[in-house]
Amino acid sequence: MVEAIVLSGGLGLRLRPLTNDRPKSMVLVCGKPLAERQIGWLRQNGISTVSFACGYRHEKIRKYFRDGRNFGVAIRYLVEREPLGTGGAIKQALRSARSNPVVVVNGDILTNLDLNGVIRWHESRSFLATILGVPLKCPYGVLEEDGDRVCGFREKPVFPNVWVNAGVYVMERDAVKYLPEKGDVERQGFPELADKGMLGLYRSDACWRTVDTVKELQMLERELRFGGVSHLICGKELDLDAGCCNSYAEYAVS
Repeated sequence: MVEAIVLSGGLGLRLRPLTNDRPKSMVLVCGKPLAERQIGWLRQNGISTVSFACGYRHEKIRKYFRDGRNFGVAIRYLVEREPLGTGGAIKQALRSARSNPVVVVNGDILTNLDLNGVIRWHESRSFLATILGVPLKCPYGVLEEDGDRVCGFREKPVFPNVWVNAGVYVMERDAVKYLPEKGDVERQGFPELADKGMLGLYRSDACWRTVDTVKELQMLERELRFGGVSHLICGKELDLDAGCCNSYAEYAVS
């Protein structure tokens, strides 16, 4: 049975003041912690063991989830004594992992991805790690030009042939030898695996959102209520009249 690692060690600086007293994973999305939404998604995809690679305010995660029994999974806590970066956190977690391969998920995303499809794809190939790629959605209006004349304008277009790292990985435990003791996997780890031809890309157009800033959280909650992406919410059915679009109200700065 494949287990999952949720990377929850960051300071969440871009989500301040919401993260003044809690890690990013415990920021509320429509009334429930982001991590609870992720666990619901993992459980629906057959994951029954979850390890939180955590550091900043880790006690908040442990106090809420305890052993995970009330959330349908078994939970372990891998607490960093000092910030290790994503690469160091994954390395520490892979050393104690019991399954092979292992799913690794950034602690600030929500998706409805069929995770089992990614695992099957990875297992049918010889990569040490597979990255989920989603199409790039440009955050800006893009100008189409003809010399010095604007001949078209596309507001925040999606580029279907440009793929971005979606923060979901399937990794063999042997990948540990390529990861840094301290540092980010995007700078130390994945580049070397890519150079050696051992890093796979699984392309998907699944619904995918990040919760990295207060603005992104506000936009996500708005979408969940009005934009038809409520299928991103896993676990118990979403109560749109209870807390949605208000999870950041208590932190409002006057």
